[in-house]
Amino acid sequence: GPYSAELQFVAEQIKISDQIQVDAGVVSTVYDWDNLDILDDRGDTQNFGDQESTAFQGILNATYSKGQLQVGAQSLVPINDTLIESRAFQASVRYSFRRDTLSLQASLADSAQKYPSGFYVDPLFQTRRVPEDYRQTTASLAYSQALNSKLKIGAQGWLTDHHEFRPWSYHLRAAAKYAVKSWAFFGLSGQYAADTHQDSLPQDGSGFYDWTALQGEVTIEPMYDLLLTGSYSWILEKENNATGTRESKLGADQVGFFAKYSFSQFTVNAGGTVLWHGTKARRSAIQGGMTWTL
Repeated sequence: GPYSAELQFVAEQIKISDQIQVDAGVVSTVYDWDNLDILDDRGDTQNFGDQESTAFQGILNATYSKGQLQVGAQSLVPINDTLIESRAFQASVRYSFRRDTLSLQASLADSAQKYPSGFYVDPLFQTRRVPEDYRQTTASLAYSQALNSKLKIGAQGWLTDHHEFRPWSYHLRAAAKYAVKSWAFFGLSGQYAADTHQDSLPQDGSGFYDWTALQGEVTIEPMYDLLLTGSYSWILEKENNATGTRESKLGADQVGFFAKYSFSQFTVNAGGTVLWHGTKARRSAIQGGMTWTL
């Protein structure tokens, strides 16, 4: 945990001109904190099952489009006080070439989360406080291109400043998607992420990470408006402890499934993943949702 359920309502959609559109709304998230335990300064765990469990956040999005250019801004701000508060802002610029077969996008995002006070034990067995405010700023560049009617490729890179919480990190991803038939697609992607500036110690008790993943997926459309996707991922994660005296390697296999169906005004989706670690541990996740357009 914690577990959560989210309801998003776009209350207003204003088309200011042919180029500018503004959306405003509210996100309501209900949390189950029963499985959230935090270490206190005495080394004992605290449970947050009786804490405030419903969060409301305001949404404001603006988009400007003209020809091949699209500029967007999105913001998310908390409305009420909850156990974990978050706010976010993102701005992006996208430009398309060659009849929309080639596009480039640059974005800058800043987010902040406020957590309950917690503690951890460092490699020298000292009890240290986890920062309550976690902020990160991410800059990204993305490229996608349709080489022909069957093959599309793309790449993206992220550089993230975790401010005082963790050292900087970067993340690279490359992907290709091929249409085997008009109703069947095959995708292949590779990702690599790593921490940098390892002279800056993490403030959450963990070490420095190096992460690699390869994923293959198959998507089919057995009937109109129904999409089914199955995927398999191989993941290798390395962690060096903060003192640099020990390296841990952990391999994992992940299987995923996703389904999406669109009605006239409803879109329903559901999916899940199961991950097996090399330590024989298993983690599973299920998600689903419904979008209703009035």
